[in-house]
Amino acid sequence: MHFQITEDETDSLTLGLIRKAIPLDDILFFFKINSLSSFNFYRSKDLEIYTPHHRAVFPVWHSPNNATSPGVKFFGNKAILHDQHTDFQELFVQDADVTLLLNSYAEVDFITCWDNQDPDYSLLLLPNSLTFPVQEKLITIQHDLYNTLEYYEG
Repeated sequence: MHFQITEDETDSLTLGLIRKAIPLDDILFFFKINSLSSFNFYRSKDLEIYTPHHRAVFPVWHSPNNATSPGVKFFGNKAILHDQHTDFQELFVQDADVTLLLNSYAEVDFITCWDNQDPDYSLLLLPNSLTFPVQEKLITIQHDLYNTLEYYEG
């Protein structure tokens, strides 16, 4: 991931937001990207988020650094598994129900970031038949997702 210092001296991270143009299973989506580019995406360790009463699991796809392309990770924005992991003892529980990494971007399929590289989403060369153009989003250390991704990398 690429962490940078902005003018106000806070850490920030530039993410790429990716939406599929057609409904396609993730495995087929990444197979097509791998066959059309120098990337070699594989399913990596899932990102798990726990709240006091729920667990959400998000898929992660990774393409490591190689001679022709930098390393990049795709985090699924939508949970592939969402369950209750403790019994509720109270009638009204104020527990966050996490099913999206970016709640205000429900239409986004993947959140992507580079491994130790300046983000240049034009290098992805995603086929227009599979995705809409990549939308960039800057998040700061105050955003929950920033801390979640930093923890995942640690």
